[in-house]
Amino acid sequence: MKASFVLVANMWGPGGSQRFMREIVRRAPAGLDITILQPPGPESAYSREGSPSTGPRVIEASMAGVSGPLPRRIYRLFVSRDVIRSIDALRRSGVAEELARSDIVYLFNNLYARLLDGAGDLPVIASAHASLSGLRAASNPIQAAYDLLVRRTYMRSVNGLHVFPKFRGALSHPWLRYRMVLPNGVDAGSFRPRRSSAGGKLRLLFISHLEYGKGLDVLLPLLDGLQGVGGYEFHIAGSGSLEGEVRRRRNAIYHGPVSDEELARLYGESDVLVYPSRLDTYSLVVLEALSSGLHVLASDHLRGNFDDFERLGYLEYLPRSVEAFRRRLMDLVREGPQERDREAQHRYVEANYDWKVIAARFYGCLEKFVDAHARGERASCDWEPATPVESPASSPSG
Repeated sequence: MKASFVLVANMWGPGGSQRFMREIVRRAPAGLDITILQPPGPESAYSREGSPSTGPRVIEASMAGVSGPLPRRIYRLFVSRDVIRSIDALRRSGVAEELARSDIVYLFNNLYARLLDGAGDLPVIASAHASLSGLRAASNPIQAAYDLLVRRTYMRSVNGLHVFPKFRGALSHPWLRYRMVLPNGVDAGSFRPRRSSAGGKLRLLFISHLEYGKGLDVLLPLLDGLQGVGGYEFHIAGSGSLEGEVRRRRNAIYHGPVSDEELARLYGESDVLVYPSRLDTYSLVVLEALSSGLHVLASDHLRGNFDDFERLGYLEYLPRSVEAFRRRLMDLVREGPQERDREAQHRYVEANYDWKVIAARFYGCLEKFVDAHARGERASCDWEPATPVESPASSPSG
């Protein structure tokens, strides 16, 4: 089978979609012929002239991206037409012909489905890694009109969709022939419980880009509200435009950007992840914390992705407000660190979410779609944890 992947950013960058791609490539089945189209970036461990025997073939080319408020996206997509000009250049360079020789094409950058217009009938799988623009089942009439225009201009070749569990509703489009529900994975061998070093205090943790959308609009006033309260340590790691605001909070222990080893140590020695983000489509930070045995306080923006962990008592969804997070944290701080079966939590993550499990399911879905396409049939790959839900764990307060 020949599979091609079209990325929105270079796979050796720091983002979650790049990590997904790296982990999936590392675990590709023997004999799979992979081609990767991506923007230029850090040098990879793979030759750009790779082959099925030496690794994937990597094609690096200038690719336009679109983000920001709706008026800006409309301008970039339909007035300046940056993406269309980039796609036309790729066609002239022969990239479209290369992708058209695939058995299946998987898109991280869904707008580049236009590159496959006229390429013939093959499974073209869009994804929720970057954006579902053009693919949502939107109820807002303005958003629905925008999505329809994006789909008709850029995504006419899309006939399949991979979403994270909370976006199952996007699979309702009747024109989708191939449907996949699959979460991200985690390196369960690296992210595992360790012994807390907080000396009897509740050790709280926040890790992400230091931007308002990632939860700093809640976290900064939350820290202010916890000033003068004892019984906890609040550790923060990451970088971003609000680093100075974090450094000014005297009750925050700021670690800056951290290495992979330091990241695993921070997780493993903490008790509770505080994560009030409103931007994530699927949070790797939450999954890494769960694998490390932490109890997670997540914003209800993430509801639908981690519901099995909520049922098990490993995670709580909270309204994305300062007061909701403050009340819950005050309860936990008053009660202090509690004994929890962190190893059982880790085993559950390892059995269901380790990258080797997710990669096997991912490639199994691609093969299923290729086989269904050859027979002229539709195909679906739903996802539920394979390991049965055990009896609920105690919360960090009991």
